[in-house]
Amino acid sequence: ARDYYSTSHWKKIMNGYSGFLPDSLYGAAFAWNEFPSDRSIAFFRKEKVRFIIVHGSEMDSKTLNSILAWQKNHAGLVPVARFGSDYVYRIK
Repeated sequence: ARDYYSTSHWKKIMNGYSGFLPDSLYGAAFAWNEFPSDRSIAFFRKEKVRFIIVHGSEMDSKTLNSILAWQKNHAGLVPVARFGSDYVYRIK
């Protein structure tokens, strides 16, 4: 579904397209598992990821609240917009 919705903006996405899996996807999986952290932000920055979308409705409230609290104390993740339960952050 994310592949389909990405056609509304045609920007690169970390999870690739169709059956092609970019090498960076495996590193991204490890970074997502520890997100948010300085190390995960550094990985995304290295991969030239500019924005992160947090889909709040797809996670438990404890995880979402920890992300929201973390970003308030870390300048590397800048809030850009909120659309319902989705949060858009820019990697500084």
